[in-house]
Amino acid sequence: MKITVVGQGYVGLVTAAGAAMWGHEVTGVEVSRERLVALQSGFAPFHEPGLADLIEEHLAGGTLTFTDDGAGAAATAKLTFVAVGTIDASQRWDTQTIRAALANVVPHIPDDGAVVVRSTCPPEFVAQLPAFVNSIREQAGRSPIAVMLNPEFTKEGTAVRDFLQPDRVVLGVASDPRGRGVALLREFYARVTTPVLVLDAIDASLSKLGANLFLATKISFANELAALCDLYGAQVESVVEGMAHDPRIGGSFLRAGIGFGGSCLPDQVAMTVRDAASRGQDTPLLAAVDLINARQRSDFADRIDGLLGGVAGHRVALLGLTFKPHTDDLRAAPSLDIARALLKMGATVIAYDPMEAARRRPKSKSRA
Repeated sequence: MKITVVGQGYVGLVTAAGAAMWGHEVTGVEVSRERLVALQSGFAPFHEPGLADLIEEHLAGGTLTFTDDGAGAAATAKLTFVAVGTIDASQRWDTQTIRAALANVVPHIPDDGAVVVRSTCPPEFVAQLPAFVNSIREQAGRSPIAVMLNPEFTKEGTAVRDFLQPDRVVLGVASDPRGRGVALLREFYARVTTPVLVLDAIDASLSKLGANLFLATKISFANELAALCDLYGAQVESVVEGMAHDPRIGGSFLRAGIGFGGSCLPDQVAMTVRDAASRGQDTPLLAAVDLINARQRSDFADRIDGLLGGVAGHRVALLGLTFKPHTDDLRAAPSLDIARALLKMGATVIAYDPMEAARRRPKSKSRA
């Protein structure tokens, strides 16, 4: 099947490379000239285990190509996935980029094709999506097409494996009166043996958001539990081990530490609390999750300060910068907040990360 994937960030590039491995003929669309040139030369623009090998293999095999011509790529594709950013630097939903991407490709999608939004979007945008797409088609003199959601559940560091071997596939139906979109996506995921769930589009979008909010809650719960363990002289690792064998709880994400980071959990927790409040709905549990996560970073810096009897004048080594192993992603990394706090206390901070790209980025950000 011919596939187009618009946006070659973490979600889009993994989708494109994984689809090529499944035998689809894939065109990745990227508007950044620098990133496009790198991709066309076979280089991954960020580190993700296994991704560079997939790109190199399928570029050479001809099943994966990259272009900046979204309209041309969509014109011959049965499925056009859109996987562009939807969150701005101030932790707010921003649908301008996805609206522009859809306006570029939707007029050119074949009448028997479908557009599939893979980006995480605010529910109110999802509700408007069918009318928005159909308006673009009408202005272009084209027939309506199937409009689908296909939220991703991949994790940085294991994204390739998560895409190729998902624990579930969620298909959200925004507008699909003839069932064409569902049929095409089932064909796309033909190699997947795990459950394929067909939901209403808003239900599908909230299943993605809900999963992230729950994982964030488990992490903040573990950190609150760790504070109780410190209070009573217990070891949180042992306490969690005693809990995790209960199948109702499980041990995944139930680990105390310096809090969660990355491009999804911090932003989505903060945005959900703020957006719900703007609609008159309090979310005290999620507000506490956000508060605990922020507190872990300052508490950790304070603990170092206490152990040293004041960090002023001391040299502190910070080993590890990225928000999790096996990635070079520094977005919302707790390490950066901890470093800033220690510097404000008068310490000298020397930081190291095994990822060369991660070591470079804090320097470039400090000059901005």
